[in-house]
Amino acid sequence: MAQDSHVTVIVAKGILSPRSSQLEGLRRRLEMHKKAIETVFLDDIKEGLNYLQEKELLVKLRPPGGSQILEENQCLQGTRESVIEDVVKWAIGSNSGSRLFWLHGVAGCGKSSVAASVCNRLGEYLIGSFSCTKVEGYNDRRDPFRLIHSLAYFLADVNVPFRTELLKVLRDAKNLARMGLVTQGKLILTNPLTVTRSSLM
Repeated sequence: MAQDSHVTVIVAKGILSPRSSQLEGLRRRLEMHKKAIETVFLDDIKEGLNYLQEKELLVKLRPPGGSQILEENQCLQGTRESVIEDVVKWAIGSNSGSRLFWLHGVAGCGKSSVAASVCNRLGEYLIGSFSCTKVEGYNDRRDPFRLIHSLAYFLADVNVPFRTELLKVLRDAKNLARMGLVTQGKLILTNPLTVTRSSLM
């Protein structure tokens, strides 16, 4: 009986050992998959949090409502073609000379309509527009700070290197709102543009 019992134990060990080894291998593989899933999950959470933080920083620079130049304000078809083409050629030409195109005239002569037509013609070349006004009740559109902020916002929306540099500034400059116009312009426009100039060519 003792011998039979001993043999039975040996046989039982022979049967269980491979299965035990398989289960251990399975457990290890499951543990590896678990860690991989946790890593991906945590990376996704970090990426999501970074995105939200960046959004929160950039939203402070968002253009005021109603400041975008609207297509419905364009010139009537076939009118002002000469001046519209002059502005478009200046905007997209590589040898335009001056970086500022000053379109001026008396009130009511159609400057806003020309600007709307130009914005429409520029298509993908246009990254944003800002319509200033002296009309009472539209204080945000009379504020030069909001214009500077909007320019930075537009550039950050289409250029990743610029956005990266701008976000560095926004994270570090806790008292940006209390700075003067020139200082803010240098921090959120001039300096990031200087660093990322090659990416904008």
